[in-house]
Parts: sequence; C-alpha cells; structure tokens
Amino acid sequence: MLREYYRDWSPLIRSIVESVPHTRVYPNVAASGIETWVLGEGRVTLAGDAAHAHGGAYAAGGSLAIDDAWAFAASILYVYPPDATVLPTRGEIARALGVYEGTRKAHTDRVLRVVHEGNRAKVERIGRSVSDEELRRRVGGSSGKEWIHEHDVQAAFRDAVARVASSHVEARL
Repeated sequence: MLREYYRDWSPLIRSIVESVPHTRVYPNVAASGIETWVLGEGRVTLAGDAAHAHGGAYAAGGSLAIDDAWAFAASILYVYPPDATVLPTRGEIARALGVYEGTRKAHTDRVLRVVHEGNRAKVERIGRSVSDEELRRRVGGSSGKEWIHEHDVQAAFRDAVARVASSHVEARL
C-alpha cells in the first residue's frame, strides 16, 4: 500500500520507499477521553497516557507529562504542605486528586478532540492525490496548535483550587 501511495511522487522519494523491504503504516491511535481520572473512592488517579493517550500527536507527550507532573505535585502540596505534621486524610487526598484532574482534564480533553479530528481528516485524505502546493501549505505554516504546549498550568491550577474552595463553601451551606 505504501509503494502504491507514493507511485507518482518524485524518483528520489520512490527510491527511498522501494528500498525499504517491509513497511507497515500505523495510524496515530488516540484513546477517547474518560469521564474521570480519579478512581478508588478518591484514592487513586491516572496520569499521562493512562489518563489521556493522544498517540504522540503534535510531539506533545513531553509537554503534557511535565504539565501533569507539575499539576500533580502542586495538588498534593495544596493539601499536604512541606511543613505539615499530620498525614492528609482520605478526604484531603481525594480533594488533591480532584484539583489535579480539574487542573489538567479540560486541556487534555481538548487535545484529544483535536487529535481525533486530525485523524478523521487524515483518513478522508487516504487515496487522494495531494498537490505539491497543498503539501507545501500544510507543512509550511503554523499548525495553530501552539496552545497544546503553551498551556498555563499555574492559572489552571489556581482556577481548580478556586472551584474546589467554592464547592466546599456551598457544601457547608
């Protein structure tokens, strides 16, 4: 299939493709978003690809992992600061994990939506000839996906803490 796809390309590209003895094309597989990352009555959370497997799209794995780690650490420190003398309660742990999820989930759900939209577009292009002009346009400009790597995790964390604080006030009323 790969050789057939590139049959009308330049001789250089065809020679590269022809020199590869065996090729398999794998789609960029991304998981669907899940309702919650917090499991086990608030005692366990998912992170990284376990929570939001995006299939490596947009080379975002590293930035998403760093953002997850920062949000997780900040959320634990929110309920269990370094100077704490008593271990956090189950309720505090559940609250921390909820803040972590509240900090990251909306962003990673958006990433997954964009990845799935991109995958659908790629499938629609299978077998369609691509002009040199279209290919240059696709690879030449900004993808508009900078937001994936430039997510303000600190602002999202502050918003998540504010939501948790207001929900605790409402619960007491």
